[in-house]
Amino acid sequence: MNLIIESKKLDTNWKRVTAALVTPPPLNNTENQSLILHLWLHRVYALEWMIKLEFDNKLKIHAPHGHKNDYKPLGELLRRIVVGCDRLLDGTGYASSADFFGCLVVEEALEGFSRDRGKSEDIKFMQSENAKLRSMENPFDKNTFPHTWDFVKLIIQRSEKSQNFKKEVFTPFLTARQALVKEMRTSKIISIRSEGDNFYFTRPDMARSRKKLPAKVK
Repeated sequence: MNLIIESKKLDTNWKRVTAALVTPPPLNNTENQSLILHLWLHRVYALEWMIKLEFDNKLKIHAPHGHKNDYKPLGELLRRIVVGCDRLLDGTGYASSADFFGCLVVEEALEGFSRDRGKSEDIKFMQSENAKLRSMENPFDKNTFPHTWDFVKLIIQRSEKSQNFKKEVFTPFLTARQALVKEMRTSKIISIRSEGDNFYFTRPDMARSRKKLPAKVK
């Protein structure tokens, strides 16, 4: 399975970075293949929405019929991260805003989803992070998420110096995170919870109902 995001509106750097981000992950016998592929598709659909919102409004979203808009809030958050990377790039040492963005997506910290906590805990975790962001505090660990920590540090510093920057970059970024939390409360976004060696899809409206992810892709 392979999905390629094709858009003539992307420059060379963005084409290179997005191609790397949507490259299917390798599967081996020691990992839960369904989990890995689910997370990969989750990333692809969100990136497609980001590109559609920021670069190319004619881009096709490949998410299954009836679920395309489910990924729009995450795509909007990624779009706001793109804006931040572009405005913060000078002096960071990253080759381009696309490279800066790619490092953040790989760390998977800003979007708030985990691979094991489940939806209710993901929501609580993200609400706690958003509360710190509203207080202009960096909620991310520097050692665990160095690129994310650097991005948030810079966006806070610039916001404290410039009200225009705060209005144009920081506030839309935080608003997008808050909107994603709201969307996570619905049944549209499915999260993942681990128990022992098993992984399950979970929904907020089906607390006692869950779907186990098979270890192998058939």
